[in-house]
Amino acid sequence: MAIVLLRLPVRLFEAATEQWADMLREYALLSVSGSPQPYTLDEVAAAGNALACVTEALRLAASPDAQHVDLSLARARPEEFGLLQGVLDAVRHLIALGDLLVFPSLPEVLGLRGWICDEAAAQSAGARPTPWQLTSTSDDAADTEPAEWDASLVPPPESPWLVADDRNRIVAASPAALALLGWQEEELVGQRLLVVIPRRLRERHLAGYTLSAVTGEGALLGQPLALPALARDGSEIPVTLTLTRHAARGGRHVYLGQLDQPG
Repeated sequence: MAIVLLRLPVRLFEAATEQWADMLREYALLSVSGSPQPYTLDEVAAAGNALACVTEALRLAASPDAQHVDLSLARARPEEFGLLQGVLDAVRHLIALGDLLVFPSLPEVLGLRGWICDEAAAQSAGARPTPWQLTSTSDDAADTEPAEWDASLVPPPESPWLVADDRNRIVAASPAALALLGWQEEELVGQRLLVVIPRRLRERHLAGYTLSAVTGEGALLGQPLALPALARDGSEIPVTLTLTRHAARGGRHVYLGQLDQPG
């Protein structure tokens, strides 16, 4: 039976695949080390094949923006997506216990994974395809303490800047940035960074954030980029964003974003 993914977000999927493959690899290594786990190495391999099938189907898709990805082109098996969901949920549990030091998925990446696996199960049972929509699941890191970082790295307070941690949360904002975006400090700090990003740009942001967190690299790091910032009142403010990544304590990191206004 055909399984079709409608409106698969290509950039977000590609970044998420990097993370999911890393998680599957770490889980397999933990199993090989002698730590008993609920999934066998063969089941982990089958979960990895589910990812490979989506990647292959995406390559074969007629539409370059992946509006229609037919998993039957890659001979995907629905049961492999069930294993993908199960193994990655087991990884989430191990991360929460501190047994795996792997970057946890952002809520929207969890939502993407759930959508792909749910579509495979539902369509194999005869349901019609449901198009992708950007959604969040529960935030595993919601209770995680903000990263401890070196406050001396930020520019003067009269310059507009934000600092976000590796959980995509705003941990500091300059008075100039607060005034530019129309927020009070106690209202903005602690929120997800998405609150200052226009909706149409959020998938691209989440993809870049995930890829940078997993690989430590990013095509936009250090490169001034003209784009709109979303103010509290819903208006968009043109800014030139310069984003840099900095080490924090405990192997974590933060991002400093300078929001210079053109002209």
